[in-house]
Amino acid sequence: MIEVERSHDGQVETWWLSSPDTFNAVTYDMWISLRDEARRAAHDSGLRAVIIRGRGAHFCSGANIRQLGRSLAADVDGTDYRQINAEAEEALAALPMVTIAALHGNCVGGGVQLALTCDLRVATSDLVVGVTPVKLGIVYPTGAIDRLVRIVGDAIARQLLLLGDLHDADFALRTGLVHEIVPHLDAQLETWVSSIVLRSSYAQELTKLALARRATGDAGDGHDLEALSVVHGDVDEGVVAFIEKRPPRFSPRPVTS
Repeated sequence: MIEVERSHDGQVETWWLSSPDTFNAVTYDMWISLRDEARRAAHDSGLRAVIIRGRGAHFCSGANIRQLGRSLAADVDGTDYRQINAEAEEALAALPMVTIAALHGNCVGGGVQLALTCDLRVATSDLVVGVTPVKLGIVYPTGAIDRLVRIVGDAIARQLLLLGDLHDADFALRTGLVHEIVPHLDAQLETWVSSIVLRSSYAQELTKLALARRATGDAGDGHDLEALSVVHGDVDEGVVAFIEKRPPRFSPRPVTS
């Protein structure tokens, strides 16, 4: 069974978690597939956006506990689940194009980890979110904790991590876990993608790099990134297009990964 399906529409790829009978619980193989898809996509200069979605009634119910057992807590007994999980998370977070998580139903544990690797998150009102490893006696992955704290702040992260309770869509919106709550995912995704493809893909990549540096405390003065944007030439096209009152015709993103 294919647990991650890829569909392609012009400059946009959608990656579907495709195990609806388990509410898209993430397995070892699913993390490998997501890692490998991210590593492949990073070198596609024509790809402008990646959308991650879930088949069926839920985005992702978390890790597949029955399959993974003690591997969820640590790499033991010859397993490398935690290593693969971290590799996938970092590969997704490092993608140079804009990434979107489209959430509905349950988004719990590993589902939250996956969603928070994305730049933008949109959800329907039936969303249920939670970070529940403490219910199993497990510590959430360190990288995922860091990302959670950066996005929602220390206080909310402690509430999510230490209590392990489930929360509704209003909580997710209020705390920054999601950017928008909408009636229909497809309409919002179309709106966001329409904006994404009109912008400079290289400026988006450099901006993501600047944000990543800031997150790790290595922001510097940013002059190198500003210089790169000028050398590439999109800034000249952007200024001319603004003066001529027409849509800009930006160049493809050079592959730098």
